[in-house]
Amino acid sequence: MLRLTRPLFASLLFLFSATTFAAVDTKPASVEATAPADLDLVFVLDKSGSMSGFEQDTIGGYNSVLAENRKKSGNIYVTTVLFNHQSSTLYNREPISKVKNLTLDDYSVGGNTALLDAVGQTIEKTRETRKITKNNNVLFVIITDGEENSSQKYSQSKIKSMINSAEKEDKWDFIFLGANIDAISEAGNIGIKSDNATGYVQDKKGYDKAYEAVNKAVSVKQQSKPITGVWKADVEQDNSERSKK
Repeated sequence: MLRLTRPLFASLLFLFSATTFAAVDTKPASVEATAPADLDLVFVLDKSGSMSGFEQDTIGGYNSVLAENRKKSGNIYVTTVLFNHQSSTLYNREPISKVKNLTLDDYSVGGNTALLDAVGQTIEKTRETRKITKNNNVLFVIITDGEENSSQKYSQSKIKSMINSAEKEDKWDFIFLGANIDAISEAGNIGIKSDNATGYVQDKKGYDKAYEAVNKAVSVKQQSKPITGVWKADVEQDNSERSKK
């Protein structure tokens, strides 16, 4: 039988205490989460005649973005512009908690597609607002299903210059989602890079994928990160899979 002498007992007690202390003291340091950045979320939504039959899909997609982002921490301010041959502003930088769901009363389709005028006017209005808010974390979401055909005030080259300036000088981001058009080409014509543009299939599943992609872009911007092609991966996978059928 091992007899514990005083020196041996003291050594064992020291070793036990040191081991216990180390186990308690070596917990991993907690990582402090970065607070979401304030975000101006600007929708420019097509309501021209070619959107007829897809009203509920558009309404459902837009409302899903509101629902998803109302749950998040951080301040999101929503601007919503609807356009055909004219533009109307439903919300001008309202806190997302105060933005109501879109309805058929709001979203009545018809008319032509003055995309350039809608984008140009909304950029100018957002610039004016930014002079007061000083917030440069801005995401423009442009959704359309047809080509420009009736703008009067702004040219393609003017819009391209305005978007390039907003991206380079103010660090805004623009994403472009288009159905029934070459979305990459149409976006490029107004200065939106290919990583920030995608087509989508014009049916319920296609709209769901498109607005899910918008949610991903919003999450990126809330982290103050640059938009890359990752946000649209699921939309493009859906496009690819359905084109093979």
